[in-house]
Amino acid sequence: FYIPSRTVTEANFAAFQTVSADNHPIHYDVEYCRERGHPGPLAHGFQVLCFTAAGAGNFAHVIGDSLIAFIEQSSCFLKPVYPGDTLYPSLTVAALTPQRTTGVVTLAVAVHNQKNELVLTGERPEVKTFIGELVERHGFNAAKLERVFARTQRLDAPLQLILPAGRPSWQDYRAQFLNETRIARGAAFWKVNRRALARAERKYGVPAAVIVAILGVETNYGRNMGRYRVVDALATLAFDYAPRASFFRGELEQYLLLARESRLDVFALQGSYAGAIGIPQFMPGSVRRYAVDFDGDGAIDLRRSSADAIGSVANFLREHGWRSGEPVLLRAKLAPDAALFTDGSLRPRHRLDELIAAGIALDPAPSSSDALGALLALEGDYRVGLQNFYVITRYNRSAFYAAAVADLADALAARVQSAGR
Repeated sequence: FYIPSRTVTEANFAAFQTVSADNHPIHYDVEYCRERGHPGPLAHGFQVLCFTAAGAGNFAHVIGDSLIAFIEQSSCFLKPVYPGDTLYPSLTVAALTPQRTTGVVTLAVAVHNQKNELVLTGERPEVKTFIGELVERHGFNAAKLERVFARTQRLDAPLQLILPAGRPSWQDYRAQFLNETRIARGAAFWKVNRRALARAERKYGVPAAVIVAILGVETNYGRNMGRYRVVDALATLAFDYAPRASFFRGELEQYLLLARESRLDVFALQGSYAGAIGIPQFMPGSVRRYAVDFDGDGAIDLRRSSADAIGSVANFLREHGWRSGEPVLLRAKLAPDAALFTDGSLRPRHRLDELIAAGIALDPAPSSSDALGALLALEGDYRVGLQNFYVITRYNRSAFYAAAVADLADALAARVQSAGR
């Protein structure tokens, strides 16, 4: 059931402000709105709802005298509405619930703008189901979760950024991290945090160079931690990105548990477009499982504590099977038929003596030919990934990522050694 479209005018804004007595500057002050990233004032949510109410009244004429009353209305506001936007509301009969002498008609509401973007919808059943699951599994208060999701915002950026993009070449990817700026900043980070790094190396067996390299690749040593509210990013991908909805619903569940356990304001924490948190970019599940209070202040803070970030990365790698004292990669030079061993797997499967027998020259020479490795083809740059390489891919399941971390770690170690630190 379609409701006639309507263009929102400044006069509508003024009239609604008079009726509602809502004098917040977000609804009328242009400069205030622009400072907060909006091109102009935002329509009040209830102002948009008024347009759908007219349609519901028209729907009453369709069913005649059978209508007794409107019981309730639930709505989710997905995008802002500005002066000049044209709204196209629609109502759909979502359910009919017969009762003894009466019945309930459930209407699903949707409002699109002139760009065919959904700006308002009714209560989402998948969100309601998710809330029920959290109440059952973890004893959450349903009303509190409903208030959280009522304030959660759907974001466009995560839905765009998560889409598959053209993969850069290995050389272009590597150059993002193996450059003078990144190496110099890493050496400076190492110097400032040398005590925490040395302690992490002793406790977890992970070299300081590898820890620093991961932080350098992830966030440029804390410079790029993300600007999206974690709850918004996770909820957007959990309910509006079907290919990985299950994963992100799991991480949203972990985030809500983390906020409850840590007594965090669920809306306060910012992170990446995918909901990753802090200097090491841990997903919420990894924060709960692997993050540690390495500075001993009684709290885990991956955004402000470099020590916590350092200890947490080292703990993550150890828990995934890091082998202290062993290398990450070996360089490889192939004989003509040896490329058959490049099967795309990141898991070490081939004995090194098999690779050597197939004519693959390894540099440096392995200390044990019984060890297992995975032959990696990085666009003509051949490497053999060992167990510690595979462990790094548990952080990010990409051969490019793990190889870049290993190369940056080598460059950082050489820079720090040459500086005598």
